[in-house]
Amino acid sequence: MAELGITIGQRTVGKKGNEIPAMRELLGLLTIDGCMVVADVLNCQKETATAVIEGKEDYLFSVKDNQQTLKEDIEGYVQDKHLQKTIDTYTKIEKTSDRIERRTAYTSGDIGWLSGKEEWEKLACIGAVNTQCTSKNGEANEWHYYICSRNLTVEELLRHARFGIVSRNNVLAA
Repeated sequence: MAELGITIGQRTVGKKGNEIPAMRELLGLLTIDGCMVVADVLNCQKETATAVIEGKEDYLFSVKDNQQTLKEDIEGYVQDKHLQKTIDTYTKIEKTSDRIERRTAYTSGDIGWLSGKEEWEKLACIGAVNTQCTSKNGEANEWHYYICSRNLTVEELLRHARFGIVSRNNVLAA
């Protein structure tokens, strides 16, 4: 639904820290069985993963420094040149009049080595997206890391990661 620009639920919150309980509350109100709940790094919480799974949905959470060990483990795995040969990979290039964006996705369901994986409800796969943009203003290169309760293909990771559903002051679900 996010790809279509449709919002099916929303909660306005006053302070950034209030997004976490608002997200969980909203998940409890919606009947979105079988959907993918995509959340930014703020909502990458073990309790939120449990709430998503209890609602019969799947989650795709962005991982950053608030889950330091998890981020470092995924980053090390995905950026290891030897291991990259064993990971599913897909690259999509999009051109507009003033920029070229190259997004490369990596996914792996091989998470037996991942420290603390059992603490994340139904964790099934890890992923990463490397975005390289070239424009008249120069070049940018960013990495984003993910955990998911569904074993995603690289194409699915690119699609879901692009149409995330949590904004700064509103919690949305699709």
